[in-house]
Amino acid sequence: MMNRTAESLVAEFREEVHNKIPPLKAIVEGERGWLQATLSTPVQRNHSAVWWIRSAHLGTLEKLSTMLRRDGPYESLELLAIARNIFENLVWLRLMNRDRQFGIVFYAQLLRNQIESVQAVLRKVADEATLFDAFEGLDSDAMETKFLEGMKAARLPKEEVIREAIAAQKLQSDQLDDLMRREFSLYAGQATQNGYGFQAHLIRTKVIPEYESRLHELEGHKRLLDAELPTMIDAHHLGLASASKWNWFDRASDVRMDNQYRFLYSFTSKLLHAIPLNIITDKELSFSEMIMVLDYIVISAADILKAIRDFSYPGQTRVIDTE
Repeated sequence: MMNRTAESLVAEFREEVHNKIPPLKAIVEGERGWLQATLSTPVQRNHSAVWWIRSAHLGTLEKLSTMLRRDGPYESLELLAIARNIFENLVWLRLMNRDRQFGIVFYAQLLRNQIESVQAVLRKVADEATLFDAFEGLDSDAMETKFLEGMKAARLPKEEVIREAIAAQKLQSDQLDDLMRREFSLYAGQATQNGYGFQAHLIRTKVIPEYESRLHELEGHKRLLDAELPTMIDAHHLGLASASKWNWFDRASDVRMDNQYRFLYSFTSKLLHAIPLNIITDKELSFSEMIMVLDYIVISAADILKAIRDFSYPGQTRVIDTE
């Protein structure tokens, strides 16, 4: 048996995965271009299982091409994140190969993900606008308060009162900037430059309407899909398409990957999550564990390429994108 090292496995990944992505990607892009010409309207494409399966193939190939690009070394958490992502990606592709109805399930879950993501951003930016309004009052009040106090005391020259007021305003501004960092604001930099009040105004008049428009568009796609779903997929897949929580163990079991689930998630739980075992014991994979995880990444990524090559459907037309 070959004595594998981290370096040899990374090199094998590049040979068995990276080097084989371009020709496979040309096939997927060519076929997807053919589908786009055949399915001439956005609704036809959105309601086509094959369209979404080929879209998933293309996204998968693009993602794989970004993995293990440097020589290393790789941290344990990084390798586990890659391994888990590849595992879940492979589950999806094998489900799609087993039954094309999973292309529609994929689209339904995609819409759910997108809607939830936009809703989360809307809540975040609305909260930021409210926060900026509060900070605007504090920021402008600091200099005015200090100036009035100095003038009432009447013991300092006017120039000194102004200097103290400016210093107080700077101190207040620095404190607000520190508070802003702790809010993990998306628009903190712009607020510092534009002023808190004006940035709140920009969020409400520019940013929020754009996200609301995007949300309205996604909800429209979902309504169209929901109306057609019962005629597109059977009851089992309809339940999966409508599920608010995706059960990875059950879906892995559907394609006989439950053993991989148990093996992989035991490592990720131990090292990715701050459970007591993670806090007080080793924070890194051992050498043998690292080799095993890297080996899993290489083999499973190759399995992903095979799953993409093996996909077929009635009326399939092989087209290669030569650009």
